[in-house]
Amino acid sequence: METWNFYRTDHEIRKSRKRTEEWTIPAIKRFCDRGRIRLLSVGCGSAVDVAVLRERGYFCWGADPDEKCCADAREFFVQSDACSLPFASEAFDVTMCLEALEHIGAPNTNREWKPRPEYRANRRRAVEELLRVTKPAGLIIIVTPNRLFPFDEHGTGKTGIRWHLPFRDLTLSYFELRRLFLPKCDQMGVLPYQGYYELEKLKRLGGKPFVRLVKSVLPIFANRFLHVFGPHLFVYFRKLRSATEPGSNGGSALVTHVNEARR
Repeated sequence: METWNFYRTDHEIRKSRKRTEEWTIPAIKRFCDRGRIRLLSVGCGSAVDVAVLRERGYFCWGADPDEKCCADAREFFVQSDACSLPFASEAFDVTMCLEALEHIGAPNTNREWKPRPEYRANRRRAVEELLRVTKPAGLIIIVTPNRLFPFDEHGTGKTGIRWHLPFRDLTLSYFELRRLFLPKCDQMGVLPYQGYYELEKLKRLGGKPFVRLVKSVLPIFANRFLHVFGPHLFVYFRKLRSATEPGSNGGSALVTHVNEARR
């Protein structure tokens, strides 16, 4: 997957480490003590977040269709599509899918998004898998561009900014996420933006003053009602406390390090 090699540069790895330390870990701490919390990062790319979370004492695993993860995470990484995760049901306290759900069924070629005919079904299946591997009352964290906001960072050219029509794009909205998850979750909320963005593409577009302006505005989208229309969605779901999801597969043919997630 040559498209994603950009995210393996030293610069992008540094950004991923910083984002994990300044956004992901604080987000997890809002709900869980470190303890023996088990986490899964789905669509983790180079798995830098897995390595950082492991360094900080979390029991974290990663899954991504691309096999080229960083060396520090190799032992805790499995090459897998989000629609068929090779983990046991109810194995994780926290399941994360950061900047990945929008690509399922609609891969970004850095030129245009070309949806597969079955992309909606694939997204539903991926959501079912996220729910399946999460423990009852466990947490699912989703970060994805907001379809109702007309700009995102999946573009080409100097800035990398892409414009799209809010009701015709292949990214997701707050309401679509709610429809996908809430039948099997009893809580949905939003998380703050702080610590997530570096806004490099906006800096190229408008310089440092523009970045300072955007950073001053972003906190208003921590409000649940305004979050619906913000540039990005940072949402969490609390899975129902009921029994195991119907139709789950136990993931019996797992490699050794995945078996650890069962215990």
